[in-house]
Amino acid sequence: LSVLHLSNDVYVSLESQLRLEDPSLERLVQNLTRLSYLDLESVDISSPVPKILANFTSLKYLALPFCNLYGSFQLSIFGLPYLEILHLYGNPALEGFLPEFQPNSHLREIHVDDTAFSGEVPPSIGRLAHLEKLYLAKSGFTGSIPSSLGNLTKLTLLDLSDNGFSGEIPFSLANLTQLEYLGLSGFNLDGPPKLPSFLFKLKKLTELILTDMNLTTEIPSFISNLTRLVTLDLSENQLIGQIPVWLMNQTRLEMLVLRQNHLGSPIPEEISQLVNLQMLDFRENENLHGSFDTFLNLQSLRGLLLDGVNLEFPDGTLTNKSYPKLNILSLRSSNLAEFPQFLRSQDDLEMVDLSHNQIRG
Repeated sequence: LSVLHLSNDVYVSLESQLRLEDPSLERLVQNLTRLSYLDLESVDISSPVPKILANFTSLKYLALPFCNLYGSFQLSIFGLPYLEILHLYGNPALEGFLPEFQPNSHLREIHVDDTAFSGEVPPSIGRLAHLEKLYLAKSGFTGSIPSSLGNLTKLTLLDLSDNGFSGEIPFSLANLTQLEYLGLSGFNLDGPPKLPSFLFKLKKLTELILTDMNLTTEIPSFISNLTRLVTLDLSENQLIGQIPVWLMNQTRLEMLVLRQNHLGSPIPEEISQLVNLQMLDFRENENLHGSFDTFLNLQSLRGLLLDGVNLEFPDGTLTNKSYPKLNILSLRSSNLAEFPQFLRSQDDLEMVDLSHNQIRG
């Protein structure tokens, strides 16, 4: 046997999770030392990762996400000679560290997000010449980001969000020109909190997630060079100034999140140029104001969240105009005095919040 696939996603109904009790995982695989592919995603294993897996020298693919794993992960598994894919995410009680990596490693994907992995990221990670995806988010990593990450020129995805990283974002990340996803949320920047402008070199980025970084500048102008962006999330910072008109040239955007900042002045009417926008979240920007009708020109929009934005609601909102078919609408504390008439034609709504307004009648 070289392939063992018991992932829960092969079942039509996931209401009852597949549970591995007898035999245990260790007993199940102990004689399968020639195994090359092991996928047990969402199988409730509820045990430590068997140390004997470190002897599976033919293993190329190891996927144990959402398995209720706990205990310490055997470091030597990282060094299996042919291992390419390692997925351990979604096991919040699984502890471990990143090892000293060797230059002959074949690793292409490391997913240890949402685990109890901790410690510093070793500079030797720069030896992983084949690495394409590195997920370390929502774990316990600390220290600085090693500049050797800039050696990983095949990376298409880098997510370091929600750890205890501090210091500076190394300039070497400008070498990661194949990056399509970059997540640095929760990073504790040294000195004046601002983003390094060298990020403009990452022209293949489609998703940029920079939440909760205590940024106190205006929206960085280098973002205008990232013309492939589909998702931009700058929420939970302290950004100031206006929403720049140049941002409205990012016509591929499907998700724009600027929630919980200090942005002010009118919302640009040019926002109607974002014809592919599906989710817009401007909540909790106390100095932001604009006309509600501006957003109703966005025909692809499915989620609109404007809590706390000072909105104007012109007369005549119930017309023959074609409005977007919203699933989510939140206008909490948005200066709303009347029930929005356009809601009468919204048949796809799943969530509406009009609370803390002065609606009469």
